[in-house]
Amino acid sequence: MAQNIEANIFSQIHLSGEVSCEEFKPNRFKKNICVNCSNDVLKHSKDSVNESVLLEALEYTQAMEKIPSLILEGKGGLGSVYLGGYKGVINLEFLQCNNITHILNTAKGLEVTLGTKFVELVKKVNKNLSIVTKETNWVDDPSFKIELSSLKEAVLFIEEARANSGNVLVHCAQGRSRSSTAVIAYIMCKNNMKSEEATTFVKKKRMMASPNPGFEKILSTFYQSPEFNEASEKLKTCN
Repeated sequence: MAQNIEANIFSQIHLSGEVSCEEFKPNRFKKNICVNCSNDVLKHSKDSVNESVLLEALEYTQAMEKIPSLILEGKGGLGSVYLGGYKGVINLEFLQCNNITHILNTAKGLEVTLGTKFVELVKKVNKNLSIVTKETNWVDDPSFKIELSSLKEAVLFIEEARANSGNVLVHCAQGRSRSSTAVIAYIMCKNNMKSEEATTFVKKKRMMASPNPGFEKILSTFYQSPEFNEASEKLKTCN
């Protein structure tokens, strides 16, 4: 199986080999950059990059940052769920090609951080495509407490969209912590999974997905809460 995966990756991704670095070691915070030579993964040779490391690094490259990851494929009348960063929200080609009807923004303050140009682009895209949006205003900090009711609302927003054959994009700044927390909560309710199992499921689809330690605890608490039970029951009625 590993050989098939490797063949698929290296047959579709061009590694230029323009740097002589013997081993690509990803930067902890920017995993497409090598700590040994400070160059992008795509400048390395095939022999210097492990296939699993390459997969994760690609999620951080400039091109792939614009393309959210498919977490749940639409089937049985239910729409699809995508997980990504802010660049996916203004990627008109992606939104149109994948018929995105709903966007859940889990990041507080993106408009302040990214400026008016980003805000105007989002407004233009949403207006042209008539996208339904929701914001949770979560802060990516381990000390930030996501209210369980807010987590439940995020889950129900995703389900309502899917139940009407809508395709949902869940995003934060990077598609890493806040947005993955919302998607993991949805997977938990949809499949009656504990947070650890749901996290593993999501990470298989988007390797960088990683709720911060505080959010991990909140997800564990959510599983034992009335809000989880209420959301799970609601999802059953939507099937």
